[in-house]
Amino acid sequence: MKKWLKIQEEINKCKECGKNFDSSIGFIEGEKPEYFFIGMNPWVKEHVFINGRGITILRKKMQEYKISYCFDNVVKCQIPQKTFFKKAAPKCLHFLLTQLFIIRPKYLITFGSDVNIFLGLHFDATSFSQVHNAGTYSKYFPSSIYKIYSVPHFSSILYPSAVFSEKKYYNELYKIIK
Repeated sequence: MKKWLKIQEEINKCKECGKNFDSSIGFIEGEKPEYFFIGMNPWVKEHVFINGRGITILRKKMQEYKISYCFDNVVKCQIPQKTFFKKAAPKCLHFLLTQLFIIRPKYLITFGSDVNIFLGLHFDATSFSQVHNAGTYSKYFPSSIYKIYSVPHFSSILYPSAVFSEKKYYNELYKIIK
């Protein structure tokens, strides 16, 4: 995927935020990813999204189902504060849109309300029951995207007041990817 490597180079050179944060690009598993998972950024919630247990569990399930997929975040640099997301995300949006147009997935799965709000999706990501026809958003995303799912962020299961147990969270997520 030459185009994917080229966007990686551009992300690595980016200094839009004025700091020398480590940049991070997601990964692709498989030849033509059908699913594109989008998180907030690689630093938020103690690395739960990119480097944590949640992503490891989900990767194993995707491999078990033999489904090709891509993971990435709205913000590409490892910024230390969630509040910085609002400043950095607009500067990274063109990278994410380029990635979506390179991959042209069928399904877009967003993790957390912050991602949805930023992308202009206006979905409340507190349940798994929301499935959205992507046609409404086709002016922003590639026409290949058939459905958009908004799900709670992996970190939502870490809190004592969590609506979902860890087991229920993953069972609900697996229903989407089957």
